[in-house]
This record gives sequence, structure tokens and C-alpha cells, in this order.
Amino acid sequence: MGYDESLFVKPLDSYWLCPICDDALQDAVETPCCEKIFCYSCLGDWIVTHQRSCPQCRSQLDVSQINKRDKRANNYIQEQIIKCPHVETHNCKWTGHVSDVDEHCAQGCQSALIRCPFHSIGCNARLARSELERHINENVAQHLTLSMIKIGNMSEEMSNLKTTISEIRSQQIDTLSKRVDQIHSDILPIRNTTMALSGYLVITVPRHEFETKQFNESIDSQPFEYAGYRWKIRVFPRGDRDDKIGYPSFYLWSEHNYEQFPVDLETRYTLCFDNKNHQYDVKNSGVLGANFTFMKRIGNGWSLKKMNNVFTTEYIADTSNGFIHCEDDSLHIRACILDVKPRKRVY
Repeated sequence: MGYDESLFVKPLDSYWLCPICDDALQDAVETPCCEKIFCYSCLGDWIVTHQRSCPQCRSQLDVSQINKRDKRANNYIQEQIIKCPHVETHNCKWTGHVSDVDEHCAQGCQSALIRCPFHSIGCNARLARSELERHINENVAQHLTLSMIKIGNMSEEMSNLKTTISEIRSQQIDTLSKRVDQIHSDILPIRNTTMALSGYLVITVPRHEFETKQFNESIDSQPFEYAGYRWKIRVFPRGDRDDKIGYPSFYLWSEHNYEQFPVDLETRYTLCFDNKNHQYDVKNSGVLGANFTFMKRIGNGWSLKKMNNVFTTEYIADTSNGFIHCEDDSLHIRACILDVKPRKRVY
């Protein structure tokens, strides 16, 4: 809607009137099809309710196209002298530029309708600014009653929130307690074959695997759980590096989901060849997820340079070199995790 034409001290030429509302242009825009001027709100409403057509030439028109403000029309209207919108209803004598009328009604006009300052607690009165003081003085008891009701409702709401918070805390404590019990269960002596080997995980790789496996093919041990995480030993009998084909790789491997749970695992562990005739045992500690000069990282795996890419597949498979058990013609790799501590991710 535009500005009420009857409020202008000097009558306006029809050029400055909106063809839709017949009032003075407010936020004037020009149509791209026929360059006719309308109030922005009037034209927008027309397009929505009249199948996206121009009210002047009936061309297809979308709201997104009415973005060209008519500066000349807007500047002219804003400079005109207008009466207060409350001149007839409350006899306000103010006159001024159109550009100042909003500020006058919002701050200075004693005839402007405003809401009672106690509307937030339930007083729905709307009255002239000049009547506000009288309204407040005459309705002290009512406003106090509304305030007490509001305070009572807020107190009840606060009590309900405290109860809800208490219930949520109780549920969280119960969930955390169950998680702690689960973790305690996870760190019991490693199950299955690991339990039979005094807490060690062992993978047995038959000697023929070193002869038949292809480059980058792996063999995994049965997984075991420790400190709430799943672990296994992973072996690449013919290697996993392009520059070290034919040199086996051995890893302690974590199945921890680093994308879902972005923490690093600070771990102490051993990883070694296990043969009564030849024991190659190396201890180490570090953080799974970080880079170490003495460790090799692949996926979620750890290993030591002293065990990887040192001996050729043929050398390990040769029974005379002491790696292969004579009893079962296999290579045994043994791992033991001594300690695991989750810590903040290191980037």
C-alpha cells in the first residue's frame, strides 16, 4: 500500500500515484516489460494473485524481476509535505516531509497507537501515546496480578525444566555406567586364542602363503578387544609398497573408526616374530593417528621399520633362516598391547 493521498498538503499529480492502490507511491519500482511505476508491495501482491502477469500490459512477470527501484519517484515522494496519519482520529497537528513520518509516529506522535509496556505479561491494550500514563496509573492492580500469574507460570516451567534435566542426567549417568561396565568387560583377558597365549595375540602364516599371495594381498588374524577397541595383526606376505615388492610387511591394526570418533590412541605394545629358534622382539609406544619417524602408518595400522621391508619373502620362507616353525611349517607373529589411552586428535 502507498501513502494516503489525502494526507499530502499539496495535491499530487496522477503520475505519482500507484495504479493499483491509487495512493502515493511507496517504495516505487518499475516493471521491466512496460516500465510502469507501482508500489513494490502492491505489485508483488498483484503478481502472486494474478498468475504472474503485469497489471499494465499483462506480460508474464515474476516477483524476482521487480528489482529496479525508481529513484526519481521515490526521491520526489520523500520530499513532499505530509500530515500526521492520526490527524483525523486524534487531531495531531504535525506536518513534515514524508521521509520523517515514520520516525514521528514511532517516537514523537502523542496520537500514535502503541502497545501497553506490560503486553509481555498479558495486557493487550493498544492506546494513544498520550493516554499511556493514565492507562498505567489506572491499571496498577491488574498489571500486578498479571505479573504474579506470569511469575507463577515461569516458576512452574522452571520446576518442570529442573525435573527434565534431572531425568536426563539420571539417564546419562545410567548410560555412562553401562559404558564403564562394558569397558571393564572389554579389558578382561583377551578371548579365544589370545587367552590361551597369556594375553598375546598370535597370527600363524603358513609358509606356502609367502609363495602364493600376490603383492598387496593381506592376511588378518582373528580380532581381539582391548580397552574398548578392536585390534588385529595384518600381514602382507609379498609386501604393500611399490618400491619394496617381495618384502613382507607386518602391522598391529586398529579397527577404530577415526572419522566417527576423532581421537588418537596413545599405545604401548610389542610386535615380534615368535619362534623358539629365532625371536625378533621389538617394543614401542606412540600415538595411532600421528606420524612417527620410527613407525610406518598405513590406514589404521602401525608397524616398526625394523620389522617391515627388511627381509625378503624368500628369506623368511627359507626354513634354514630360523623364522619358520619346523612343527607346523608356519611363521608366527605375536602382538601384545600393554596400554591404550585415547587422547585429543593431533593434526
